[in-house]
Amino acid sequence: MGISRLYYKFSPTDRLNLTFGSTLSLTDYIDGNSYINPSFLNFSTLALVQNYILFSVQGLGAGGAVEWNPSESVKVKAAYVAASADKPNSDDSFTPGIFPIGYILYPDGESEGGLFGDPYQGAVELEFTHVDPFTIRFQYTGGEILSERFDVAGANFEWAISEQIAVFGRYGYGSYNNAATTIQSLAISTLVTGWRELLSPIYLYLVQLVGLLSVNLLLLMKLVMPLRLISKHFIIFQ
Repeated sequence: MGISRLYYKFSPTDRLNLTFGSTLSLTDYIDGNSYINPSFLNFSTLALVQNYILFSVQGLGAGGAVEWNPSESVKVKAAYVAASADKPNSDDSFTPGIFPIGYILYPDGESEGGLFGDPYQGAVELEFTHVDPFTIRFQYTGGEILSERFDVAGANFEWAISEQIAVFGRYGYGSYNNAATTIQSLAISTLVTGWRELLSPIYLYLVQLVGLLSVNLLLLMKLVMPLRLISKHFIIFQ
């Protein structure tokens, strides 16, 4: 048994939340989605829950987060996590919390550890909900893994077409220092809820139409009553 989260959160004002702790996860603050929770009901892989390449540091770590709502339609978030804050000057060749692709890009890399040593990652997100129920988020994350710099930009949208059907997706583009590649990620998903809607030709036609309009290399289809989810996700190395 271990501690999954350990932090202190307070609100200096009604529109500002500050969080500091020794056990945080960036995914708790960045790249959110109204339809991913609980994720085990709607997805067969965690890679579809968030933008996979947006989080090169995927494990827990020490750090902090800021959430600011300047207006009802705009949210600004920033967060920082160091996965090996409790192991300064470790020089480990394997560090828990780095996404698996990192070890493919840098097979001989080592981590320094510490609160400001790699692996660490900072993230900023800007969210707009000017036309309800459509929300779009823009993200930037950057940091170091295995002694190399990375920078990733992403976008996340969700559109509740009705109470029974929603479309959401995300895109990411990552650049990794001293690696002969860039990485792109695209996912578009359609969620239909309710037994009646599952049998409705109109809803099924809309689901199929969204699938035809999206360009994908990998199709994942799962039926979990009373939810129907068609997800498409691929990662491109260039």
